[in-house]
Amino acid sequence: MEKSFPMGDCPAQGRSVMKRLRHMMQATIILLVLLMTELLLYAGRNTKREMDNSRQNYLDAYAVSVRNALGRADGSLREILYDTSSALLLLSEDEAARQYAAIQLQDKLQGIVAAAGDIDLLGVAETSRGMVIEAKAETLPYQAKEDLRKQLLSWDLPKGVWNIIEAGGEKFAGKVFLRGSIVIGTFKRLKMLMNSSSGDVLEKTGYVLLDVDGQVAASSGLSMEALEFLLREKKRSKSSTGDGRGLFAQYLLSTADLEDGLTLFAIQEAEVLWKRLSSGYAASFLSLFFLLAFYLYFTRSVRRELILPMGEMTDGMRAIEEGETDRRIQTRSRSPEFQTLSAGFNHLMDTVMNLKIESYEKELQISDTEEKYFRLQIKPHFFLNALTTISSLSASGKNREIEAYIEALSKNVRYMFQSGLHTVLVSEEIRHVENYFDMQELKYPGRVFHYTELPEELGDWKVPQMLIHTIVENEYKYALPPEGTLMVLIRVSLEGEELLIEIEDDGGGYPEEVLGYINGGETLKAEGGGRVGLFSIRRLLELMYDRKGLFRISNIEPHGALNQIRLPSEPVRERRTVS
Repeated sequence: MEKSFPMGDCPAQGRSVMKRLRHMMQATIILLVLLMTELLLYAGRNTKREMDNSRQNYLDAYAVSVRNALGRADGSLREILYDTSSALLLLSEDEAARQYAAIQLQDKLQGIVAAAGDIDLLGVAETSRGMVIEAKAETLPYQAKEDLRKQLLSWDLPKGVWNIIEAGGEKFAGKVFLRGSIVIGTFKRLKMLMNSSSGDVLEKTGYVLLDVDGQVAASSGLSMEALEFLLREKKRSKSSTGDGRGLFAQYLLSTADLEDGLTLFAIQEAEVLWKRLSSGYAASFLSLFFLLAFYLYFTRSVRRELILPMGEMTDGMRAIEEGETDRRIQTRSRSPEFQTLSAGFNHLMDTVMNLKIESYEKELQISDTEEKYFRLQIKPHFFLNALTTISSLSASGKNREIEAYIEALSKNVRYMFQSGLHTVLVSEEIRHVENYFDMQELKYPGRVFHYTELPEELGDWKVPQMLIHTIVENEYKYALPPEGTLMVLIRVSLEGEELLIEIEDDGGGYPEEVLGYINGGETLKAEGGGRVGLFSIRRLLELMYDRKGLFRISNIEPHGALNQIRLPSEPVRERRTVS
């Protein structure tokens, strides 16, 4: 017969087990406190040393990129300097010879600039006649070019070294060599030079270039406050290196020397260091807190481990009996018997409730998705853009274009207001998309070229309304560059027993996070976030066809994106909206 004990009592063996566990927890806590004390003493210094090394490594790599950029510009300058046959002909008294030399020199300069790819201006000046032959980058502003031409004719700075000059409101690194009255020079914008480094960057870190006088020549990713801090530190200490007063600094500094007295600094906000330290300390204190809580839990009496779970189970069952069907039994006991009993009861209730509300939950999901999907088609900015386009055409006196635009817009709006979670013929969807292309052509004339491949025998295949339109609208919003053109190809084909719709463009492609939450099945990170239309298409297809993986996106080489949609012959569920 099983032996029982009065409420609140337990066998001596049980008490000894609890006592041993309590002693083990006390010893564990003492050891943990000692380890945490040691961590607090050394973590700050070690973490800062690691950050200093990491920042210096990044700065050294950045400096190599800057040196390489200056080296390419210097190499182009020396290429002209070592072959001055054409340049020397500029000194000829024969006008025809000078003109012939200028043409040859112009071709050579343009070839060098095109081959280098990152030189803003390469020029040769004959100061006695005021003649300048130059080749420039396409992005170089006109005023900057004119100022640099004048600078070549009246160069009064040190030769053969990099000097910082200003032209057209921008700062340039310039170097020249002289051959009598002939000046050969090359120039590179400092803001482009500071952006010459590609790859990963450190958190809250910027770079600044100081000239030989210790003045700021250019910066990248820095605030005015950070620049002022650097200048104060330079003034406070004659040393070109420093960490800004250690752990209590507002910014952390690293330095690298470039050629001709130029100095490159990396400036990192010190809050990055404190963030790293505080996260480690917070984790340590959190671990200690949970260990203390665990210790207190194990010191509770056997009465609590038996009576309280029984009371919780009784209260939970009574609440469910009275109609609280969402109530579940929760027990704080670690006893396998109570855990098994409560888990089994909760599983039984979950099964019953899931069977009861499964169909209603599906309908709620469809309604919610339909509402979001429909709202995406009638965004206010769509109509604002339409009014702006009409106003622009009116100001230009393009009455025929206005008439055509309004006709296409009315068709587009009528089709949009009929949309819902239902299907249309793919030929009808394509006609609507063609109308949308016609409307956008009036807004972006000659910038978007599209081609559609739709076999006649597939025209009656049913597709969700606004499916292709949503992706095409996404092309205009994200793939069309601010300046330039875009090619869009729509292909409809049959793959096995499914319809395959492919929409391809030659734009910039999708960001990695968009590929992740569309292809990886992740949830959209924020309500109203980027590419909501694509996410809505994925959810729409999952609910209408009760399948995942029907919508995939990818990037293609050398640039562009590919959208692929696979559709079974009939949807599992479909809702008609009354227009």
